[in-house]
Amino acid sequence: MARYLTVEPVELKRLDAALAFMVAGRARGGGARTRAAQLRRLVERRRPFPPWAFRARRGRRTVAAAMAVPGVGRVGMVFASPADAPGVEPEPLEQVLRAAGAGAVTGGMAFAQSLTAPEAREDLVALERAGYRHLATLQYLSRGLPARPARAADAQIVWRPASSFGEEELRALIARTYGGSLDCPGLAGLRSMEDVVAGHRAAGTYRPEWWCIAEVAGEPAGLILACESPGQTADVLYMGVVPGLRGRGLGSALVRHLSERVHEDGMRWLSLAVDERNVYAARIYQHEGFVQKQRRIVHVYSADSANR
Repeated sequence: MARYLTVEPVELKRLDAALAFMVAGRARGGGARTRAAQLRRLVERRRPFPPWAFRARRGRRTVAAAMAVPGVGRVGMVFASPADAPGVEPEPLEQVLRAAGAGAVTGGMAFAQSLTAPEAREDLVALERAGYRHLATLQYLSRGLPARPARAADAQIVWRPASSFGEEELRALIARTYGGSLDCPGLAGLRSMEDVVAGHRAAGTYRPEWWCIAEVAGEPAGLILACESPGQTADVLYMGVVPGLRGRGLGSALVRHLSERVHEDGMRWLSLAVDERNVYAARIYQHEGFVQKQRRIVHVYSADSANR
């Protein structure tokens, strides 16, 4: 007879064991230990501690584990046992995924999100059965920066650092660029603009001089925000153009201006992620020489997920 299933929060003293099961189930080896150590370091950089971590067990035997790690900007990042890993059971996996998502939301996160490789079909099924909503498929793009990046040669554009804007002005501009955008529209309304900006500032190494605003005819027309990552890489966090000025080449101008700026600071690579449904932005990036490196499917657990 199968033992009864118990789903419970992970105690701090059992966190390392839960993390090991989270990355590879019952499989062991150098790769699994390395990934578990990386998760541990991620957890230790966050607060509260421990994270919203749960395990499912039959007797003393763990059969699934998941956690949501809190982040700045009220977004939790979800990690869970691979559905096809040794010793992982599907229904308990769904239960710990739901518990981790609900823990994050009730604990103050606007939503919890999971990034999954498209080929991990069983993981995707588990997420949706646990109440996570498909948000987007992201294309991760990158390009090398040439010795002399193309200049944003447009006399109509005046470039301003975002630091010259007050916080309310900056939030208002970002909100305007959201209008009619195809960039993860399912996130609309889940967070305040204050949370959005805080999340951008906390990503990578904050470089305020890489937050650039384009003005046309004295009015803010668009902006591009970037941070520094390891490997002499600048990561684009967000790019947007106000609705009335789209289709006039401002997207390319923003990318070129940032490329020139970060190249002067010693960066060799520019990378970003784009919702694959955002065909207009994808067209700009393709034209500017970006190449796809990988794809990830995003699911989110928010307050309405409990009713799914």
